[in-house]
Amino acid sequence: MSDSNFTTIFGDSDMVPYLKVWNQLQETLKNILRWVSFKKELKEKYPKAKEMREQTTLQHTLGGQFLLDSIVCKINRLTSLMLDEALMLRAFLYHDLPEGIRGIDVPATQKTDDDDLQEYLAFCTILKHMSPQSAAKKKYAYLLQFAYEFPQNFPEEALEVMREIRKNHMNEAIIFSFIERYDYVQYTLEHFQKTDDPIPLQMLLRSYMSKFDAYVELVPELSLIWSPGFKARCQKVLELK
Repeated sequence: MSDSNFTTIFGDSDMVPYLKVWNQLQETLKNILRWVSFKKELKEKYPKAKEMREQTTLQHTLGGQFLLDSIVCKINRLTSLMLDEALMLRAFLYHDLPEGIRGIDVPATQKTDDDDLQEYLAFCTILKHMSPQSAAKKKYAYLLQFAYEFPQNFPEEALEVMREIRKNHMNEAIIFSFIERYDYVQYTLEHFQKTDDPIPLQMLLRSYMSKFDAYVELVPELSLIWSPGFKARCQKVLELK
């Protein structure tokens, strides 16, 4: 919906910028296909690999939030670590919104620091007409995804927010990074379960198993998810021909 249509319907209502995001979350994210370059690489390297189902950014956002809610609830229930689940869910809701704004998904394995910066700047465009308090809350949640790796090319105001996150919500930042990559693995695991084709899952596991080990070193409670048993089963998948 155009700015003029929003203004015509709602006049000078301060809800106009929020309704634009409401619209973008539904209308743009459903049109962004993920895994396009991954599937191209898959077909080039493994011509006999089976076709994977399509996944949109909207599906990834919804599925990832479900995984995050399930994992965080389990950690909070079974350990003494009390995570800010509301912050993490808000972060997952917004983390890929710039893909809809920019009209492109850059795969995580190909994304550069400049890609991350351009997505952050695109996200900031939707905040400029919101109240300072609302914009700050959304920016804090959005930057949670970057706080662990702390990209130095971001503007100083973003780095300052990330420093605050690292001070107050470092566990949430690490676990967020884990869950996003765990969601990638789940997508390829689903393909394996439905088709008996292990190749996409093997490709992802080779990229992320060492990262999962590192996350568990930093937050041992993640061993509830990346458990020795699950890791051993993943290792067996890597041995499949």
